[in-house]
Amino acid sequence: MKAREIPTVRVEGPTTASSRMSQRKPHIIVPAEIKVREFDAKLLFSCVAAERGFPAITGCHNQITRRMHALPRGVFVSKSLTRKSRLVKHIARELGHHVVAWDEEGLVHMKPEFYQRYKLERTSVALIEALFAWGERNALSWTEWEGYEGTPIHVTGNPRCDLMLPQSRGIFDPDVEALRARHGRYLMVSSNFGRVNHFIPERTAMFRTDGMPDRREVPAEIFGTKQDPALAAVRLRMMRYFETMLPALARRFPDHSVILRPHPSENPASWQELAKDHSNIVVTNEGNVLPWLLGAEAVIHNGCTTGLEAFLLGRPAIAYMPFTDPDYETPLPNDVSHQAQTLEKVLELAERAISADLQPSKAHHDLLAHHIAPANGKLASDKILDILERDFGTLKPFDLMPWISGQARSRWRDLKKVYYSLDPTHHNSAIYTKHRFPDSSLAEVERRIEDFRRVLGRFEKVRVRQRGHNVFEILPG
Repeated sequence: MKAREIPTVRVEGPTTASSRMSQRKPHIIVPAEIKVREFDAKLLFSCVAAERGFPAITGCHNQITRRMHALPRGVFVSKSLTRKSRLVKHIARELGHHVVAWDEEGLVHMKPEFYQRYKLERTSVALIEALFAWGERNALSWTEWEGYEGTPIHVTGNPRCDLMLPQSRGIFDPDVEALRARHGRYLMVSSNFGRVNHFIPERTAMFRTDGMPDRREVPAEIFGTKQDPALAAVRLRMMRYFETMLPALARRFPDHSVILRPHPSENPASWQELAKDHSNIVVTNEGNVLPWLLGAEAVIHNGCTTGLEAFLLGRPAIAYMPFTDPDYETPLPNDVSHQAQTLEKVLELAERAISADLQPSKAHHDLLAHHIAPANGKLASDKILDILERDFGTLKPFDLMPWISGQARSRWRDLKKVYYSLDPTHHNSAIYTKHRFPDSSLAEVERRIEDFRRVLGRFEKVRVRQRGHNVFEILPG
């Protein structure tokens, strides 16, 4: 299919009309699903918004979206474009919010046709008034999709990239120092096996069998999805290689800790069982992943976003690739990493990393330029706020009848979420929600905002108040 022109907007500076300055700016609502992945970035984005006069609400996605009926009208920032997310967008539109989006999973995924088939849904995208792309490749994934109908796309980058810029990394200096004081020198291994090692065992028990089903017999409608048994078999096979690699690292580098960070969707129990015979293996999912990456002497992964993040932070990234499968590869993180097809090669590259003899190539940097918009001295958060300020800087006119419908839908959805939270096997169970977004205190959020002030020299007048459990309102001074 011929690629359509991307209707991007390049914004170089604030474009607010002076006639809007006297009007109250709408709230920006930007929930975070996985705390260790995105909360710091969305808190930074919220601070940028407040600095420019937009009150912002951020925190636990589950808590915020359950209580949409209790939030002030404004701009709702959705995290995905899937069918599953369309009800929240529909409720937000009925309640009088502008709805915009970026896709947290729009940067790292399997081949584009899988992304378009399973991560994009026509009605969900139709509810969105503006899309913010990680880079040109992300934008092309949208415009080349058969369901794309012209929603404005802005290639801005993502707030998660803001925290990895050289001028921002100092935010995490105290965290990095604390990690090194606790663990000494360390290597980090990132696992990404939620499909076969899910936090809720009932969700993956059916796939925990070694063996390779004939993928020609996999129905087309589930090929490449969480229900695909062939994909599960590939991931389980890769997990077995990582289970062998982890103790081998511990033995080869006895003076280093080996930090295993399971994906937030994973059950850490199997890794903890593996680690119990090795005093220098630590299994943890504590805190934002970025300071862990900054403190690591090497990061070992397979197709994992943390490998890409390590590269962006200037840390040596090693992709362990004992086998490849063109149907189910997640190529980008592997392609910007040093690749190892054998365990011995992993150990060799780790030794080189410890000796500071493992540097990325120009080809790695050139590849990434197509996937992540260049900063050019400006935070992605600022670029996004330029557009929101220009195009969504005032409240939508109030419309009573849709608002009543939105109130009813939101309150009914909240009741259902309460019911689901009591079922430990459900995706929205209270225990799994807490695993993805552990409790956050007001003091913790205030400390992180102070880190932003210290390093970036901004947000002096920004303040924060707690609005609910794991929900925070960031306010202009």
